[in-house]
Amino acid sequence: MPIGLGILGSAGVLVLGGVVVAGAAVYQAGAVRVSVDEKSPDGHHIHLIAPAAAVPIGLRFVPDHALRHAASEVRPWLPAIEIAVTELEKYRDFTLVEVDDAQDHVKIRKLGQTMVIDVDSADATVHVSFPLRSVMSALHRIEALPRNSGKAVVSDHFSDEGD
Repeated sequence: MPIGLGILGSAGVLVLGGVVVAGAAVYQAGAVRVSVDEKSPDGHHIHLIAPAAAVPIGLRFVPDHALRHAASEVRPWLPAIEIAVTELEKYRDFTLVEVDDAQDHVKIRKLGQTMVIDVDSADATVHVSFPLRSVMSALHRIEALPRNSGKAVVSDHFSDEGD
């Protein structure tokens, strides 16, 4: 076998191995799924599935000013959210909330390492599921947003020490 083909074959194996490892990492991270089916005759049907590994990447493209208001609302709750996510990861599958009435059904549950939210109402059927780890990625992005000073605040935790 010519030397050039051996090197080319080795490079191909390395590239294929890298693709397999990257695919496995994306698969293990899970997926974020959003489905909305409006029940009116001209209702919209939206179905989105994205790899959870894309959440931190996608959040980098959202302009800071678009997230600032939401960040100011959620920032006081970041420590509690972090604790809740960390604790939820430890538990087996369970139903967190289930509400049934004459017209609506709401169910929020943990399945594996995924939170699943299902709503069936007179207007729409909604399904949202996401890996718990993707919540932590979003929280880190929110924490890194500028506060009042206009400078980015980056920390390894969510405490307000020194503020």
